[in-house]
Formats: sequence, C-alpha cells, structure tokens
Amino acid sequence: MDSSIKRKYFVPGLYQKHRRMPKILNNYDFDTSYLQKPRENFSAKCKLCGKTVRASMRVTTNFVNHVKKFHPSSQADSFASVLSEDRTLPTPPQHQLNALDVSIVSALIKCSVPLAVLHMSAFSALLNQLNPEVDTICPSSVNNDIIPHLVEQTRLQLMDLLSQASSTSLLLDYWSLEECQYVCLYASFVDQEWSQRTVMLHCQKISKIEDVNSAVQHSLNEYNLQHRVYSLCLTSSSGLALQLLLENLSLNCEKFISCSLLLEKIVSDGLKKAAPLSQKKLALDKLLDLKPDLDADNESTNDLVSLFKPFNELKSDLEKDAASISVIYPAFKGLQTHLSLFRESRVHDVAKELEKWLEERLGFVRSIPVFSIAAMLNPNFGLSWMDEEEHSQNEKMLASEFLKEAKVYREQNDVKDVKINVPRRKSYLCLSRTIGADNEYSNELNSYIMYVKAFSYDENFRLLDFWRSNEKTYPNLSSFVKKILPASIGLANRDKLAQDFMQKMELKNELANVESILFVKFNNS
Repeated sequence: MDSSIKRKYFVPGLYQKHRRMPKILNNYDFDTSYLQKPRENFSAKCKLCGKTVRASMRVTTNFVNHVKKFHPSSQADSFASVLSEDRTLPTPPQHQLNALDVSIVSALIKCSVPLAVLHMSAFSALLNQLNPEVDTICPSSVNNDIIPHLVEQTRLQLMDLLSQASSTSLLLDYWSLEECQYVCLYASFVDQEWSQRTVMLHCQKISKIEDVNSAVQHSLNEYNLQHRVYSLCLTSSSGLALQLLLENLSLNCEKFISCSLLLEKIVSDGLKKAAPLSQKKLALDKLLDLKPDLDADNESTNDLVSLFKPFNELKSDLEKDAASISVIYPAFKGLQTHLSLFRESRVHDVAKELEKWLEERLGFVRSIPVFSIAAMLNPNFGLSWMDEEEHSQNEKMLASEFLKEAKVYREQNDVKDVKINVPRRKSYLCLSRTIGADNEYSNELNSYIMYVKAFSYDENFRLLDFWRSNEKTYPNLSSFVKKILPASIGLANRDKLAQDFMQKMELKNELANVESILFVKFNNS
C-alpha cells in the first residue's frame, strides 16, 4: 500500500478530534455528537423550512444544495462560508459548566463579595482545602459561561413568578457609574399569600435618554407584561431630568415621579434654609437621633426639630409599610396642616418655604387617581383626613375605577347579566329589566365604606394583613386591591440598592458584566 494512503488512515483520529463544524450547518439543527464522527451520515433539520437533510461532516454537499435550491436568499452567505472555511484549523471542545464553579460564583454574588477574590491565591487555596477537586475558576469562564448561565436561570424563575401576577407596578431607576448611564426596571406585585414582591426585570447601560423607552418595552415584551402594568414610578439618584424621561416613556398607565425622592429634596432644601449653620447641624443631628438633650434655652432649634420631625417619621413609615402608596395623599394633607401651625413661630420663614416646596413638588398627588384610591383602600386612616366634599369625590373615584375593573373582568370571563321578568302593565313599559353584576360589586364596595367609617386607628395596623384576613369578606375588592397597592413610591425601602451593591462588589473593575451581576444579585437575595 502506498505510504501516502497509510498516512491517510493514521491522521483521521487527530483530525476528527479537532475538526471544526462546517459553517453551512449553522442553518440546521442536528446532534452535535456527529462532530466527532466526520465519516458517518446523520440527519439535520433545516432551520428555515423544517425539512430533514442527510449528509456527513466530511461531505456536506446535500446541506449546501438544499440551501442553494430552496433558500436562495441565504444561499450566497452560506455557500460562501462553506467555500471559504479552512478545514484544517482545530476547534476546542465545547466548554461544560462545572456545577460547583457555578455555585461558588453565585454565592459570591449573593453575598456581595467582589469576584476579584476568585483570582486570589489565598481564596483558591481555601477552596482546594475544602474540596481537592476544585481548581482555579477561569476568569473567561466566569464572564462568558457562568454569569450568562445564572442570568438565564434567574430569568426563567422570574417568568414563572410573574405569570402569577394579575397586575404589576413598575419602578424605573436611572443612575450613573464611572460616567456610564444605567437604567434598572423593577416590578412590584402582591402574590397569592398577600406578600408584596419586588423583582428586577432589567438592568441596562444606555447611551442616551431616548433609549430608556426601548429598554422598558423590551422588558415588558420579554415577561409578557404589556397589559398588566397599572403604574410607573420614576426615580433618579443622579439628578437627571426626570420630566424628560417621563415624556419619552410611551406606556399607557399612571406615571409619576418618586414621592420619596421628592420628600428627600423638600427636607434637604428646608435644612439649607434653616440658618445659621451650627443651628441647622444641631437640628439635623437631633432630628436623626431623636434624643431629648438639646439646650432648653435654644428655642429656635427646638422649633426646627418640631418642624422637621413629621417628615422624618413619614420617611420611616414609608420604609416599613409595604403598601406605602396609600400613605402619600393623607400624609401630604397632614404635612400641609402641620406647616400651617408654624406660620407665627420663630421658624416661620423655613415653614413658609417648606409649604411652597411641598405644594410644588407633591401637589400632583391630588390629580393622579391612584393616590386617592390607595388611601381609600387603607381603612386605618378612616375618613378624618379629608372633608365631606373631598370624601364624596374620592368615593366616586374609587367606585368608578372599581366598577371599570369589574366590567373588564366580566368581559374577559364572559360573565353575563341576569334578566328577570317584570309583570306587564303598559305596552310602552319594558318587559324585563337587567340585574347586572354591577349590583354585586356596588354592594360590596358600600359595605367596605361603612366599615371604614366605623374603623378605629390602630398603631400596629398592617394593610396587607388586613386584606389577607378579609379576602373572603370582600372577594372582588380584594382583587382590585392587588392592582392598586403594589404601586411604588420610590427608593425609600431599597436605600439605593444598585449603587451600594456596586461599591461592595467593586464593580467599577467589571463594567462589562455590571448589568448581569446586579440582575442576579437582586433577584436571588
């Protein structure tokens, strides 16, 4: 036998092991194990038409001819790829994820430990001591394989979780890191156990403010939430143009700027107005610590503390109360009344400025229905925070939104009105009248309003616990509550999580994966 032929039979083992996949197979679905069997025929399914084609890795003529004959639009690229590919270049075997490596990286992210420790010899030695099978985790494997795997795993979990939510409320946070702009989108909803859940839908680096809308739409499409968004709250810790952001968001829902952010600005500007500086600092320290150790003769400072104390208490309550949207409107009216008491005090100039800023920055809560409706759905406030005329308006607003929701529910579930016969008296009188399902909803709402009027304030009242225990008493209203109360009012209860987490994780050195790491961290904490 000729020596050249002998070499042909010795080479295939090495040639098979490193053989690169023919590029024409990018158009087909097939069993990748045949990459190691270049001479063996196998079946591949065309991605473009679904037809099955048989050929081998060594002889791809059938694959090429099928694309050339039936898919001429994609023929040129595919055929050119086949002709230009270099069959002698080896391709490394596909990387298989190590479950232990994935668990280690996941634990570091959840515990806010910088991923740089993976490259430290002391950490590697510790892992090896705990488990001799653990080797150093390759940085490229972390960035290209493990983190994308964790992101996909988290995304699938969110899709399952959000499928249970009948309605969601969004919080859009816009912030910067190392001169880069990022947008984070959160969704809040009340689950079947009456616990408020908040998840991060998306985190993305953007180049211009107009990209925010496309990022939001992408997230809503990905999780099928287009028709399940009731409200959107917009916040920014970077001092960016929030009004411009709102104008660029094409969402058919209630939209407003973070109330907690505006509250912080009101207090901050008020403290700047409180002079002199030493007095302002003393008042601020006193306000934060709430210690009764100020000098008794410093009456102006005591007045400042009394002036700002309700703002501090409101901030604390917003952090505790899951359904804090129900607090905003009554608190707004209460702060107005509180500030009016200081018009003749030693700090009347500060109180006057606070009144002006409160009206300018939070006055919109009167015109956005969700704030009035949410307050009406919190029986702990009773009706004492509004006069009779305003109560009548708010009750009508609640009834209108509730019955509108009931109508949508009936249409979706094909609930028919019931017709009953009425004795005939005159030819021009109706022979029957309709008893609609609206009666059931109206009776339930009236029953709740009567309950609220008789409700006594409870310091330990928890709103979602109340609705959990009364779900059977008010079944239709409870479903409506799950739509209204999850509405977010800002970052008060998250304490700027994204920025704080980035500092702990030292993500400024890992900007390529900052969005993915934040996404995994928030949704697995």
